[in-house]
Amino acid sequence: MIPIWYPVIFDRYQLILNQYDHLYIGLSAGIDSNMLLHWLNAYRDQLPPITAIHVNHQWHGEDSVIWANFAKNSAKRYGFEFINYDVIIEIDQKGAEACGREARYIKFAETMVENGLLVVAHHRSDQAETVMYRLLRGSGTLGLGGMRDITQLKFGDHQLSVCRPFLSISKTELYKAGEIMNVPWMEDYTNHGTEEARNQIRNAIFPIVAQYFPHYEQTFARSAQLIQESDELLLEIAQEDYAQCIQQDSNMRFDLSQLTKLSPLRQRNVLRYWLKIHDIILEKRQFDEFLSMFLDKKPTSQSCFLLDDWRIRAFKNQLYLMPSSDFIESKYHYNLVEAENSPSLSFWDNLELELVGREDGLSFHPMWRDKSQALKKLLQEIELEPWLRTKVQILRDKKSQQIIWVQYLGLHHTYKDICQSKGYIPVITEEK
Repeated sequence: MIPIWYPVIFDRYQLILNQYDHLYIGLSAGIDSNMLLHWLNAYRDQLPPITAIHVNHQWHGEDSVIWANFAKNSAKRYGFEFINYDVIIEIDQKGAEACGREARYIKFAETMVENGLLVVAHHRSDQAETVMYRLLRGSGTLGLGGMRDITQLKFGDHQLSVCRPFLSISKTELYKAGEIMNVPWMEDYTNHGTEEARNQIRNAIFPIVAQYFPHYEQTFARSAQLIQESDELLLEIAQEDYAQCIQQDSNMRFDLSQLTKLSPLRQRNVLRYWLKIHDIILEKRQFDEFLSMFLDKKPTSQSCFLLDDWRIRAFKNQLYLMPSSDFIESKYHYNLVEAENSPSLSFWDNLELELVGREDGLSFHPMWRDKSQALKKLLQEIELEPWLRTKVQILRDKKSQQIIWVQYLGLHHTYKDICQSKGYIPVITEEK
């Protein structure tokens, strides 16, 4: 006989699960995912097709093989398609647990169809551990809200939809139901040590907490839900403020003049939101340094906040978010494209042109000026961002060394009278 919570959970998630073309379950040998498999099987006639996936980290020798075979047999027992991956994981500074999790979810994402949903067996006891772990690490509201029952996860270039229908069910309830219904599972002895941080919370801290607060799991779950609601409110506020601060033509530029109209708390909230859109998550120390550079002090054109993949700079009351790859030495080429008020194609064909970078001390007389001016002054006059000024490209005649055209400034004044209503102008392309 199925437990009373089986249909309750199904009624809660049935519509969500049926929005997808295919369901995938992350299956191990443990009680959690085998109970999830049993639950999905109980309602499979009312659900999309289901595939079980096991990712074998190969960290525990023969035991890893035994667990993988057990998962395979569990899926076979119910007639579900089963896929096993044997992976080799390089552990970096994130640690074994985080690297293993990333490897699993990348394999899940690589397997899933476009409109697929991954269903995983995280439960209420896992949620309590997650909230405690993140609390001890000093997480903000996003982290302290714990795991969401419906969420999007991103690992590198991979993004996948995830559902956790068991978040309101305790592990004790899973064990009890499994025993009553004779659902087979295997115990993972690695969960009972105290080497990993989560195991320390599970096996050393929470048993003591339970002596004084026996209902701590429900309390953690309720707190996580309240924090999730608060985080959703912060998100709504951030989206409203973001719409006012972002430049309409690019989400890579941020208006500091609009930002300073907000309270300090809303400034921090919307800046975190802007960075997160670009998958940039700063630690508190980094974020404080970022705020100090651009808000606490008056930023200059030389202000630059460096990250591994990004640079953030300020100019004319704007913050610019730029990939670090933009600053790698590049090769430049030019092509001619049609444009109004420009020389004919034959004009360009009759010149022997060379493309060169900007040099110090050059002067130029653009069509829109009444006299020649230092190139440096002209670029300042059009308010070109300082980091682009050093990369300006110039087309000049090889024989006479006469400057014909300058990127961002246009054609030399000498050729003003030969321009036609329809002609051609150079466009620079950059090759990294």
